[in-house]
Amino acid sequence: MSGAAAGSPFIRRKPISERIIELLLFLAAALGVVTTVGIVSVLAVQTIEFFLAISPIEFFTGTRWSASIKPYTFGVLALMSGTLLVAGIAILIAVPLGLLAAFYLTEYASARVRNTMKPALETIAGIPTIVLGFFGLYFLTPNLLKPIFGDVLRTVGRHRGRGPDHPADRIDLRRRHARCAARAP
Repeated sequence: MSGAAAGSPFIRRKPISERIIELLLFLAAALGVVTTVGIVSVLAVQTIEFFLAISPIEFFTGTRWSASIKPYTFGVLALMSGTLLVAGIAILIAVPLGLLAAFYLTEYASARVRNTMKPALETIAGIPTIVLGFFGLYFLTPNLLKPIFGDVLRTVGRHRGRGPDHPADRIDLRRRHARCAARAP
């Protein structure tokens, strides 16, 4: 047996660069843990303050949410049911389409199509959903959907919970009339 294998007291020390890297990695991990603990503690304090002011039963069973208009009401049941409905519809659409796309790419697509589509789909999967939503709202709707559908998109959702003489509709009509007048020869 050699001296190093027998447990000799002469142990090779790590180079200083390795020790610095280990310290930096430890500090980065500790910063992540401290940040997470800070976020959770702030959320816990805010939650306790909120539920001291609002009844938890009212919050979890209420059906109205009005956080900015008096009288303030905080009923999360309507928000949860709407969220679950939208998620259910998304699942009904996304799961079959995703499975069909995966099945097509693995079984039927040529190598050329597979080599083109797979990286594109993996890139899209890596983009956060909120970014895709903003892209759809601010790029797809005005640049692609409005020229195709025109006034149909403007009237979707209008008059829901509002009377026909709602100020927002009158302002919209004034803008439309001004645009028409500006286009007239």
